[in-house]
Amino acid sequence: MAPAAARGTQAHLTGRAGDNVLEAAPSYLVDELLAGQRTQALRRAARTARMWHLPPWQVWFQLGHTAATHYPTALTHLSHDLDAGSQPPERREKLAWCGMPPAARWLTAAGRRVVADVVGERIGAADPEVTPAALHDRLALEWMAASHAMFDAIARQQWGVPVHAPFLDTAIVTPARSIPAYQRMEPGRYKPLAARAFTGLVPDFVLARQTKTNFGTSLYTGLAANAPTLRRILSTSRLVEAGLISPRQTATALEAAITGAPAPLAELHQLLVTELWLTRLSTRSDTWWLHEGSPACR
Repeated sequence: MAPAAARGTQAHLTGRAGDNVLEAAPSYLVDELLAGQRTQALRRAARTARMWHLPPWQVWFQLGHTAATHYPTALTHLSHDLDAGSQPPERREKLAWCGMPPAARWLTAAGRRVVADVVGERIGAADPEVTPAALHDRLALEWMAASHAMFDAIARQQWGVPVHAPFLDTAIVTPARSIPAYQRMEPGRYKPLAARAFTGLVPDFVLARQTKTNFGTSLYTGLAANAPTLRRILSTSRLVEAGLISPRQTATALEAAITGAPAPLAELHQLLVTELWLTRLSTRSDTWWLHEGSPACR
């Protein structure tokens, strides 16, 4: 942002949330099945299975299992799996309501119980009528919006440049989300909704792209360049100190990423940021009010 600010830029436009409003979560296949489009859903599931390098029957099985399960029930199963220490096969989570990411393996027995309790507390408020893709799309959009708000605040504070995300504008989100998830997706086609909306308005080669830039190389480069600092952060882990995660498991994952081996990059990012946040909390002395008239808590 610094070069842009130096040239007098008054705003920065970003395509954040484009994937959220123009595409849908893989569970759109379940929503399509629940909407009565059985034949179409099964055909698309077979094409999706080939893309995932899985036999069709495995995807059909998960499709039917998820469609027959309500959200509160799925959370109940997840809470039980966490508490029991079980790890469902990856193939079961492709279209599932929820599942355990690689970071679940980092949890100690105590950590699993804590997370299981958090999931369990959510069961009573879970909507039994919501469909998987509708839920996943909403949660992903909310996460992206919160993330964008953070980046915008940092850019305004550090460089005086506001960051705008047109795809998060209500005028874009509302009509896009009014289209069922399964009508926003086509196996093997990249952003079909965008192609239909922008044909004739932008060059054809823009709409013909099938992928987006992968930032994995940059992440691995950054991890390797900052290895000593990252090791130091995890060596004084507050979560390890609390008995919630295993120091050996997290260290192994970090070392794999530093050397360029396959690793759960998103989970490592979240872990490192959480550790920095916890450290910052422990070194600050902030005061806030629980509610009007209550004593201040430190």
